[in-house]
Parts: sequence; C-alpha cells; structure tokens
Amino acid sequence: MAKESKHTSSSFLVAGGQVLSLGIRFVTNIALAWFLMPADFGVAAIVGTVLVGMSLFSDVGIRDSVIRHESGDSDSFNVSAQLLQVVRGVILYIVLLLLGPLLAGFYDVEILDECLMLAGLSLVFEGMISTRFYIFERNVDVMPGLVFDFVSQLAVTIVIVVLAYFYRSVWVLMFSYPIGTFVKLLISHYYANNFINPFKADVAYVKEIISFGKWILLSTLFSFVVIHADTLIIAKLVDISSVGIYQLAGTFAALMFGVAASLTEKIVYPAIAEASRGNVDDMSGELDKVLQGFMPVILAGTLFVFAVSPLFFHYLYREEYHQAGYLSQVLVIMFWLMTVYAILNRLAISFNHPHVAAKVSAVTAVARVTLGLLGFYLFGMNGFILGLTAGSLLGSFAMLRWLESSQNIHHTYLIKQTVPLVAIIIFYFAASYYFNNQLLFAWIAAVLICLGISVYLYQTYQHFIPVALDRIRTRKAEVAD
Repeated sequence: MAKESKHTSSSFLVAGGQVLSLGIRFVTNIALAWFLMPADFGVAAIVGTVLVGMSLFSDVGIRDSVIRHESGDSDSFNVSAQLLQVVRGVILYIVLLLLGPLLAGFYDVEILDECLMLAGLSLVFEGMISTRFYIFERNVDVMPGLVFDFVSQLAVTIVIVVLAYFYRSVWVLMFSYPIGTFVKLLISHYYANNFINPFKADVAYVKEIISFGKWILLSTLFSFVVIHADTLIIAKLVDISSVGIYQLAGTFAALMFGVAASLTEKIVYPAIAEASRGNVDDMSGELDKVLQGFMPVILAGTLFVFAVSPLFFHYLYREEYHQAGYLSQVLVIMFWLMTVYAILNRLAISFNHPHVAAKVSAVTAVARVTLGLLGFYLFGMNGFILGLTAGSLLGSFAMLRWLESSQNIHHTYLIKQTVPLVAIIIFYFAASYYFNNQLLFAWIAAVLICLGISVYLYQTYQHFIPVALDRIRTRKAEVAD
C-alpha cells in the first residue's frame, strides 16, 4: 500500500506539473494567435517537427541507459554518457545546417533554412544538459524534473510574448527553441553540479551505451514517424496556413497525451525498470498499481479536452482559427490511442526488450503513414486523421499481444478505459448531427461531460484522499518536531 501510495502521489505531482506547464503553453499560444498569423504557426510546426526528428533519429539511449543500467548513478558512467551526448548535439547541428536548404526547397518555404539555423541551436544546448539529472528520474524523484520543466517553460513564455507584442513575426517562435533549452541546461547543472572531464570517460561504458542504444535508435526513429510524421506529411499536402491550424488543434487535442508521456517517462518507465532489477514476481500487479495511479486522470482529461475544444477556440481565438475546434475533437481519439501505444512501447524497453519496441514501432509507423495517406486521398483531412487512428490502434494491439505472450501480462486495464471513451465520442457526434444550434449543443455537452468526469474522479480517488491527508499531517508533525 505504501508503494502504491508513493506511485500515486508522484503521479499526481507529475500530472499537476505537466498540466501547469501545458497550461502556460496554451495561454502563450492564445496570446501569440492574436499577434501572429496561421502561416507563422505552420512554419513553426515544420521546424519543431524537424528538430524532434533530429533528436530521435540520433537517440542512442543515453537517458535510458542512465535510468536502467546498474552503474547508472556512478561518476564514471555519467562522464561517459555526458561526453557522448555533447558530441551528438554538435553533430546534429552540423547535419541540420546541411539539410536546411533542402527542406526549404521541398516545402517551398524560403525562410525555413534560416529558421532551422536559429532554432537548431537548441540541439547543441540539449547535448550539454547534465546526464546526472537523469538520476533523479532513475530514483523516481519527480520534483527536480518539475522545476526543470516549469522554469524553462515560464522563461520562454515571458520572452516570446514580449517579443511577439513588438515584432509580430515567425522569428518570435524560432527564438523559443534555443531559449527554452538553454534554461534547461542551466537548471540541470545547478542540480547536478558536475564537470565534463573527457579523460575520465570509460570506453567500455560508451560502447555499452551505443550497443544498447542501437535498438533504442530504431525504436525512437519509428516512434518519430508514429507520433510526429503527420505534421511533415500534411505540410506537403495542404497550404501552410492550414498546417498552422492543424498544429494548434493537435496541440490542444494532445494535452493529455503530453501529460501521459511525461508520466510514462518519469513514473512508469523508472518504476518498472526498478521492479525488473529487483526481480518482482507479480509484474502485472506492479504495472496495475502504477497505471491506476494516473490513467483515470488521463481519461477524464481527454474527455474534458474533447468537450471544451469548440468553446475554447470559438471564444479565445480569432475567427480564422475557429476551425481548429472541430479538428481538435476529431484528433482526440487518435491521441488517446497514441497514449496507450506510447505506454506499451516504453514497457518493452523497461523489460529490456528494445528490439521488440523497435519492431512494433516499425509496423505502426508504416500502418499510420499508409492508412493516413489513403484516408486523405479518399476523404480529405478527416480521412487522414482516421487513417492515423487506425494505424495507432494496430500498434497498440500488437504490443498488447506481445506483453501477454512473452511477459505473461494479461493486461486489459487500458482497453477497459478505451471502450467508454469511444462510446461517448460516437454518441456526441451522433447527437450533434441532429442539433441545430451547434454552439448551444457544445455548451450543454460540455457541462454534462464535466459533471460525469467529477463523479468518476471522486469515485476513483476517494480512497486515496484520506491517505494523502494522513501523509500531509505526518510531514507537518515531523517538521514541527
């Protein structure tokens, strides 16, 4: 019970921190939408996706190695990991400079080359982030990570909103990448307080990280295609302004996907990796304890995002952005399935089977791209999203099947949550078809869904409230003594 309470408490801390961070991002996007045009967001969407792709295409599992390796908290291991990470960051930036002109020509966006040159500095700064900071995640100590994310997000918000007010151009968005990563760099070394000494690097550790990382590289490469390739594909199929609207809709629809991804990285992956090192017998039970701590919040949050999307964009954005409200609702179910897939994918790595994650990611990537393109040419944007959703569903079932056959984990918890979510969304769209006043319908549906969410969360976590209050009283007593 104590361990379950620990995971649940950590889950609430991470979820709260992630929601706060994403909340700041949305407030920033709303403010920027009044100063910038959809085309500016479209260019930023391409740049952001390329930067993520560069990072993932060269991911040799440095962070994963620090978390899972038996010597991950030793100085020698961290110096080796740090040196490898710095070299990787510099090489990435050089490659990006070479790719810039090619990408600008491919998308017929002249300014893209210069944008990548500025935003790409974040890759160099990212390589200098202290690897010792990952030890906090290894020990499931979430507070430094929350500070890490919140302070960097707040710094970026202040700088780019002020810049947008005065300059109102796409360069405001480009500055956000190096600024945010540089702040993270400073915070990581403040906590870690370590110095890179290349002469203390252990060649054996470097080789071990790279050997483990070859499967991580394949897994993350295909994961990039699974999670981010839709932006690069749609940017070639539609005009740049439509890309910006699609990106804003996707950002809002992916709110809980971002929270779940953070929880998976900071809670699920370290906890299951720790359990694997300790030879826990009931891995299914351990997994259930971790997931049940936060997945109800993810489900409730997903329904909330779906319910308020039309109202959010109607009242807070200019008219040219209103279409994003409907697009966001269509994207919600896709991002829920992406959440399920991402969690299952990280479990394979937690169990030290990165090759399985790579193979399933490859299948999922091919399915999403193929079905997405087929859907677009048959039904346009809605068909594109439907195809992506079908590909995500295929990947989730493939990973569930492997967990059952190989790890003897008969896990249906995520499926049980998916069924009511899909049923509610289908009922919503069916009812909206017969309702004349769409704005009034959106208000009624949002109120009803929010009431249902409140009841669901209370019933789910009412047993945890006394435990949490008990821990607070105990800590207060300890401080008083």
